Amino acid sequence: MLFKGRYVKLFKRPHGLFLIFIYTLTVIAVGGTVAVLICEPITPICEFLSYLLYGVTAALLTYSVYTVILYAPEVKSKFITNLKKRPFAASFIEHYGYKTSVMAVLSLIMTAAFAVTNSVNAVIYSSGWYGTLAGYYFVLVISRGGILTADTVCKRKYSQNPEAYERAKWHIYLGCGIFLVLLEFATAFTIYQMIRSGRPSQGGKVMAIITAAYTFIKVSFAIYNLIKERKFENPVTQSLRNIGFADGCTSVVSLTVLMLAIFGEKADLPYVKMAVGFTACAAIIALSVIMIARAAVNLRNTKEGNRNE
Repeated sequence: MLFKGRYVKLFKRPHGLFLIFIYTLTVIAVGGTVAVLICEPITPICEFLSYLLYGVTAALLTYSVYTVILYAPEVKSKFITNLKKRPFAASFIEHYGYKTSVMAVLSLIMTAAFAVTNSVNAVIYSSGWYGTLAGYYFVLVISRGGILTADTVCKRKYSQNPEAYERAKWHIYLGCGIFLVLLEFATAFTIYQMIRSGRPSQGGKVMAIITAAYTFIKVSFAIYNLIKERKFENPVTQSLRNIGFADGCTSVVSLTVLMLAIFGEKADLPYVKMAVGFTACAAIIALSVIMIARAAVNLRNTKEGNRNE
């Protein structure tokens, strides 16, 4: 009984060599799953073993996530304490606006890399689908770069006038909302291409893995930042977060179409594509309307406040 209780306790709070063993198994299982997805099982026995591997991988990933959540607060506390000893890291942790700008630059680089990947596929496979998607992501790169550049210019121009700089930030926010309305046309056209033509099969599974990873990162950060940003009143950081949310919405549609084209066998499920596409478009247009209305109200209040003074 004592032996059993000891192992139950170890599973509840794993540590040491056992934890390293679990993480190693998880990495091996994930690698095996990726290999199976790329190579495809050719016999019934191999197919059965592949499904068994999927189950083991899912279980190991779930348990690994549990251990990460278990130790995250303690690790985070020690990690942040050490980082604060360095000036750059301290600014990144303590100043939300600074952290948002750094993350926006990293996101811009990631989106640019994804756009280039789709551009290369468009040339290699003579695919309008890849070309359309690449164009959409290049537009997102320009939008993020435009927001960061506009904020930098306004910050220098109004360095001695905080009120003017605040109005300029709301103008940037308004411009971002209007831009999202224009971006909606590009989004709708991109989604139409996805629904009409489907994803090309060449190199599909490799791109499936890349797109799944990209979408997971984008959507996770977009939702987290969209919720967290409510606590702050910086229009520029909100603009960057909202652009990230629009990026995440389109990535979900892209991933849906990709998975149906690669793993859906004969089932095309056009209604699923249309439902996901419509939801993404509706979410982006709703966000843009909220941004325009909010910016208009704040700019009007600022103007009336200046008149009263």
